[in-house]
Amino acid sequence: MILTFFLVALGFLSTPVILRRPGRTIQPQLWTRLCTSSLIVGTVLIMVGGLVSSLATFFTLVGEHRIAQDCELMFGQFSQAYSPISFVALSLVPLSLGLGLRSLARYRRVVRRAWVEPGMGEHINLDNNVESIVIESTPPRAFSVPRRGLRSSQIVVTTGLLATLSPDQVDVVRAHERAHINFGHGRYLATALVVERMFWSWAPVRLATAELRLAIERSADESSVHQSRQPRSVLQSALVRLALGAESPALASFSSLAGLTHRLDAMDRETATGASLGSWAAVFLSLTALSIGALFGLSQIGHGGFCLLSMLHNCALG
Repeated sequence: MILTFFLVALGFLSTPVILRRPGRTIQPQLWTRLCTSSLIVGTVLIMVGGLVSSLATFFTLVGEHRIAQDCELMFGQFSQAYSPISFVALSLVPLSLGLGLRSLARYRRVVRRAWVEPGMGEHINLDNNVESIVIESTPPRAFSVPRRGLRSSQIVVTTGLLATLSPDQVDVVRAHERAHINFGHGRYLATALVVERMFWSWAPVRLATAELRLAIERSADESSVHQSRQPRSVLQSALVRLALGAESPALASFSSLAGLTHRLDAMDRETATGASLGSWAAVFLSLTALSIGALFGLSQIGHGGFCLLSMLHNCALG
């Protein structure tokens, strides 16, 4: 049971990589949400499976041998006390949670420090609590800062960017950053950072989070050419001119190097309406199969947990 559960969890974590070809042909914002959901579900399942696998060893170490035996009975051979899997789970679950929380705290710190104070630069209030800000800086940069508390969202560009790009290119860059704010991409970037840090030693997860970042940028690219009403070639030329200015992975940035070649190629076609039936079927059927496996595994674990609690309750009454 536990082995199947882990395989389903790894399937969810690998979905952005395995399905990247059909996924890139569907609407970018939808693919962004699917990638994010898949990473979150996979992470939760891994943590649940690891917790269940480590229960018998944990209770044995604290001297509760009867409870440890009940855990082994309820959850099968992969939850045996002192088994290699149980020891690894007992070590890695708290470590992964700690790394994830630390990464989330780092993300919040970067966003807080990136917020431009009113006394710095030229501030222009836009609608819906969004500020457009120009700061004095030679390197051509553009990034967005999501809203936090009473602080408004910000679209920040440098004077170096204004000097480097044409007015049309500046318009599409600002529209790109506005799309990051409107779509709430900061949450998706936070997810990528946390999951990547929690499973830092597993290469497929790094590839999956890279695919999520690419989907985020593609989503903002598509939105920017529609909102700014500029030709797609304008965004292509702006990308080429600014691509060397990589920003922090915690901030949504127009000049992100994430999948630059694919972003440039995608501007030659309307990917939002180009998804084939085969692409939809591949994504839908794969996620449906994984979801069924996850629900089955959770039901088995839930049943085992209920039985374990019933046994403990009966022991307490006796």
